[in-house]
Amino acid sequence: MSNPVPGLVEFLRARVDEDEARYPTYVTGWLAEQRRAECVSKRRMLERFERWLEPERNGDPLQIAALALTMDMAIPYVNHPGFHKSWAWKS
Repeated sequence: MSNPVPGLVEFLRARVDEDEARYPTYVTGWLAEQRRAECVSKRRMLERFERWLEPERNGDPLQIAALALTMDMAIPYVNHPGFHKSWAWKS
């Protein structure tokens, strides 16, 4: 099983970077701190998912779970111009 969502992890990293840029370092308070922590969390998840999406995993349960979770992370961006329809779940 090759990576069924080529480019999706990179796309999501770019969206996380954009989200983080909306909260510059001089902005303080719990909401800004929470938003920055969410970006850190998303980056960590993407690092794990990227490893689990490697073709060598050949459809093992971790690869399937990583695929589902990565595609779920993309849901808020379905209307972004860089979003590919192949990244969306078909229901």
